[in-house]
Amino acid sequence: MNEKLKLFVRISAAVLLVTLMVFLSELIDEKEILFPEAAALALGGLAAEHMPWRVTPVRMAVLMSAGGFAGYFLSAFMPGPLWVKIILAFIFCCIMLWLSGTTMLPMISAAVLPVITHAESLMYPLSVIIITATVLLIRYILISTGMRQDDEECSCRRGAFIPFALHYGYLCIVLMIISAIAIGTGRVFIIAPPLIVAFAELSEKESPARRSPVLIFLCVTMCALTGTISRLLICQAAGYHAAVGAFFAAVLSMALLMRFGKPFPPAAALAILPFILPESELTAYPFEAAAGMALFTLTILLPARVRKLSNQQSGLNSQGTERQV
Repeated sequence: MNEKLKLFVRISAAVLLVTLMVFLSELIDEKEILFPEAAALALGGLAAEHMPWRVTPVRMAVLMSAGGFAGYFLSAFMPGPLWVKIILAFIFCCIMLWLSGTTMLPMISAAVLPVITHAESLMYPLSVIIITATVLLIRYILISTGMRQDDEECSCRRGAFIPFALHYGYLCIVLMIISAIAIGTGRVFIIAPPLIVAFAELSEKESPARRSPVLIFLCVTMCALTGTISRLLICQAAGYHAAVGAFFAAVLSMALLMRFGKPFPPAAALAILPFILPESELTAYPFEAAAGMALFTLTILLPARVRKLSNQQSGLNSQGTERQV
């Protein structure tokens, strides 16, 4: 079968999943079943040619469910400041990622989202479970019918604890600082959950996104803007149901990401996030998302650049010393 047709079928399946989720949320008037990371799971698990995460289907289901329940319990039962709950959710996910030996970073969004949105209903974690299971089922059907390649056997492996702890410890400190800025200024979506996932993704040395950070920044910003405009024009101005706006947001964002060859899952989630925001937050949201992505990207790339320059300088100094000898 033609590869373009296969891609069309995969993107259609991803868009249909997201649209159906928003439609059901409207139908039963329950916003807590609206899980924007569903767009990320659909893009990575269905539309993209290869799964971007090192994870088995069973571990994917377990980790996403664990993240959803952890976030729900922190939001509903844990007292304390918002930034503390966000950091606790992040630390929980770091521990689970190391124990599982996977790179299933979307679980971070599953854990942080209910904390930021103050979710207090069991409908949220149940929605995460159902959406993840649906993605895995559709993925199995696509593979069985030849519409999608089966990824090579995934080898989940747990790395050494100390390097892992130092790496994610740095991410945790950065997240603390940026969270304090975001919450202190009242611009909480500077730390929108998909942005935290993008932050963790960019921190991985083997991440393809790390090789083109400017293009990734533009894709993230454009997806956030696409979702915002879709809701403002299609839902607010024209009066159509949220599912119609979400359909266009999903189509445009996924088409954009696939066209640029950057199927970056967090960007797709940012296109759907506007559909759970209060109207008062909409106009500021794409600017907050752009600011957050810029901050997270700089905190990853600048230290790496400084280390590289320092190593080059050390090399030049050692060569000079050798010549003098």
